[in-house]
Formats: sequence, structure tokens, C-alpha cells
Amino acid sequence: MHGAFVNVLGSASTLPTEKSRCCSARAERRRVVAFDFGGNDGEVLFGLNRKHLEEVAQDYYLVTEGGDSPDLHPGQVLKINVDLVFHRARNAQRRSDHDQAKELYLKCIKLRPYDGRGWMGLAQLEMCLERFSEARKIFSNALQFCRRNSHLLQAWGVLEERTGNYARAKSLYLQACDANPAHAASWVALGLFYQSRENDVDNARLCFRTGTEADSRNYYLWHVWGELEYAQGNAELARKYFSRGIKVNPHNAATYHALGLLEYRTENLAKAEELMVRALRADANNSHVLATIARI
Repeated sequence: MHGAFVNVLGSASTLPTEKSRCCSARAERRRVVAFDFGGNDGEVLFGLNRKHLEEVAQDYYLVTEGGDSPDLHPGQVLKINVDLVFHRARNAQRRSDHDQAKELYLKCIKLRPYDGRGWMGLAQLEMCLERFSEARKIFSNALQFCRRNSHLLQAWGVLEERTGNYARAKSLYLQACDANPAHAASWVALGLFYQSRENDVDNARLCFRTGTEADSRNYYLWHVWGELEYAQGNAELARKYFSRGIKVNPHNAATYHALGLLEYRTENLAKAEELMVRALRADANNSHVLATIARI
């Protein structure tokens, strides 16, 4: 069905209208760069692997999105208190002090259960430790408080895709897109699912288009759309979308690398050399860029 997605129950879930897609000022406040993808962590996407993409999103989003009780009420802990505990939890996790991190994430949840960060941090900690059943329970509990939090829905979809539960993953990605049509990362995840799991190029392209309309400054959306078009033999479109990604984020070595490879393969050698130099300036230690330069 072109122009609509069919969920696992067989009913149609249409793409959002222009009105719902934009969400006016609310959508502007939700501009994020957050990429969570399943699949093989070693899979290279023009110089970015999937594990790196998961690490890009460290800010943890609009914390009250989808919460059943987002407004301050008597007895509720102020957000600043949770901010401090969450910061300590993240630092503990970076030090690989998993027990301390878990204790602090649980404290975040206890202090403010409608704040998605504690749930997200705890679930992703369990995922990093490959305790997938525990992570699944955490997501399920989180959504009792934050039922329409697109970030939690998308992250749960990542878990299900990673563990091979593709129908469940797709359903969660669709729910995430429906919960917040302005959440670009959900469109990325759903688009990549269509592309890699179902070989459905039309719906993948539709997801990327919808995502860029919701958030035209999300550079990774332009990057993956460029990859899709290049894989389909549409070099001009791929060049256009890679260039848009560079315009949005001129410090991303991976997109310079991707466009450089495109130019090299279409025999624009001078342009390819220029782009590889710019990729090195953006990240002198990027192994994919260095390997490509050595090879060509």
C-alpha cells in the first residue's frame, strides 16, 4: 500500500498530514539527533557503523514526552534533581561501573517515574550487558508511565529487531512514528527496517522523506536517504542528499566519505580527492576514510 503502512494487526496506519507532521512550535522544540538501530554492530554504512550511531544520542530527549502526568504536582520532585542523578548515572556507566549506574537509574525512576530518562538509561544499560529479557521488562514498565513516548517505543523496537523479533520491532517503530511524527529518529529506524528487512524501497524512501520534512536539520536522515538512492543507482539524488547532510553538519566525516566514494565511482576524481581531504579534516582518525584513501 503506497502512502500508508500496514501494522501487524492488518489495519492501515496512514502517514501524518502536514498539520500533524509539523506540530508547529512543539515540533521545533523536539529537534533531536538520536539514532538507535539494530542489526550487526560491525555493519559499516559509508564509514558509520551501527554501534557508533547508537552512541551519537547521548542527550536523552524530551523527558516528559508521552508521560501520563507531565506537569508538576504537589510532592513531585523537581526535574533539576533528576538531572543531577542522571548525570551521575551516565558517568558511572561510562566508567563501566554498572552496579552504580543501575542504582542511580533506579533512583531517577523513583524520583520522577514520568521522566523517560531513568527508564531509557536503565534499559539501555541492560541491552549493553546483553540482558535482553530484563531490558524488555523495563521498557514494558516504562510505557505504563510514558505510554506515548516515541523514544522509548523506538528503543524497544531496536531491542526486538536486534533479537530477531521483526514483527514486534516493526509494530513498535510504527507506534513511535504515530506517537510523535516529528521524531526523526523513529522515521530513520522504520525506514531502515523497510529497506534492510523487507527490501521495500518505496516505503523506506517515504519514511526518509517524512522524517526530513519533520526535521530538515537531522543530518543522518539525509545520509541514509543518500545511501538508499545510491544503492538504487540514483547517483544524482544520492549526491543531492549527501550534500544536504553536509550542509546541515559540516563536521561529519562519514558523509564526506560517502559523497567522496560516490564521486570516485562516477569518475569525478578531483572532487573525490577534495571530499576525502575534508573527511580527514573532520576526523583525522577515521579508519574508513584512511582505508579508502590507501585503497584509491
